[in-house]
Amino acid sequence: MKRFFALVHKDENSAFGVQFPDFKGLFSAADQEKILLLMQQKLFNYIAKKWINCQLL
Repeated sequence: MKRFFALVHKDENSAFGVQFPDFKGLFSAADQEKILLLMQQKLFNYIAKKWINCQLL
């Protein structure tokens, strides 16, 4: 099973952010950490399905 890292960050007075170093330009943000985790999971699943179906190279 391949593993990918997600970098979560938050600055003072900003939303939580997440980015995937292995996927340039793939990121998401949310005001709550719990929401961020749901959003990044949906985003990554969407990209993975596109990748598997050879729609994203």
